[in-house]
Amino acid sequence: MLEVRPLVITPEGVVLGGNMRLEACKEAGLKEVPVIVVDWSEERQREFIIKDNIGYGEWDYDILANEWNVETLLDWGLDLWEHPKETEPKEKEVNEPCECCGK
Repeated sequence: MLEVRPLVITPEGVVLGGNMRLEACKEAGLKEVPVIVVDWSEERQREFIIKDNIGYGEWDYDILANEWNVETLLDWGLDLWEHPKETEPKEKEVNEPCECCGK
């Protein structure tokens, strides 16, 4: 699996993709793992982190809400927020009996 999907790291060794695989490798006692070193802009790194975790990532909703642009997250495919449904409240008809007493 690791050769097909290596860890993605920065030149400084920061793991951008594969943190959980890295933890599993440590637990398995592996001393070396395949990596791809990328030298991306901060914005590209942020985009990759979100896109890499869309399917199975765990999210800190406070950080996402306060430190990320919601529209950008939506553009990248992350839709964690429920969109309120635009529905009109049902108005009671004049001739409809009262629910509590039937009058």
